[in-house]
Amino acid sequence: MISSTAAPRAISFGEVVIDEFPGERVVAGSPLHVAVHLAALGWDAYLLTRLGVDEDAAAARAVLEEWGVDTALVQTHSALPTGRVTVDMSGADHGFIIHGPAAWDDIHIPHELPDHDVFCYATLAGRSQRSLASLLHLLPRVAAFKALDVNLRPPEPFVNALTGGLGHATLVKMGVDELPVVAERIGVDPAPGSFLEAFPHLEWFSLSKGAHGAELHSRRGEVWSSPGRHVDVVDSVGAGDAFFAGLVDALYRGLDGGDALEAAQENAAATIGRRGGLPVRNVLP
Repeated sequence: MISSTAAPRAISFGEVVIDEFPGERVVAGSPLHVAVHLAALGWDAYLLTRLGVDEDAAAARAVLEEWGVDTALVQTHSALPTGRVTVDMSGADHGFIIHGPAAWDDIHIPHELPDHDVFCYATLAGRSQRSLASLLHLLPRVAAFKALDVNLRPPEPFVNALTGGLGHATLVKMGVDELPVVAERIGVDPAPGSFLEAFPHLEWFSLSKGAHGAELHSRRGEVWSSPGRHVDVVDSVGAGDAFFAGLVDALYRGLDGGDALEAAQENAAATIGRRGGLPVRNVLP
């Protein structure tokens, strides 16, 4: 864990998109949310992604700069646009249409990575063979603490990113509705202990249950649970990313499982009360 008073460093890998809600557009993307939340928690955060040459890219860079996320690893694509996602709010749960191809589908392997303590990544990287290949190339070479966020967005493919990602992960977080789907695809029982047994590098398994709270399981067999927070929900998009970042921060800093889970829940609750997944609202014209 932390060996000095210097701020810990994290690299977050994956998409940057503009979430298009009815009537407004918001800078988003799970890896961007995670990087921003970690920066807000005092980390030196980097985002490894790719943007187009367009106004949306400029807006995304402005958000990263506002929150102090280092953009040294942000690549530019001269032909493909910055990513877009149409958010459908007509049902009980949000629906997502992920437009493409987009610049983040073509993330290249950097010539050099800065020193870092944690590497964060998610399964949506599996939708593109090029970005997935870059991720799988990097995973054996990055920091020992690797944090995987399972983020299923049907019909986007996820199995290759999932199996490759789980093989290296120190921490994995998934939703309770994702657990049976993931377990079936990789051939294990739908229980946290089955994942910890199947993947020897995995030290922590977190199960988020939305309004019903969350659980955290350790390789040592410890289990912690936390009830959901009573919050007036404006928008749940990005709450899981805030939870994930809060959990990474707390576990890396050495908090015990119960305190880490509480910190992650508090970070998520603060996001639910506003539009978008950032610590504050960022709306585009």
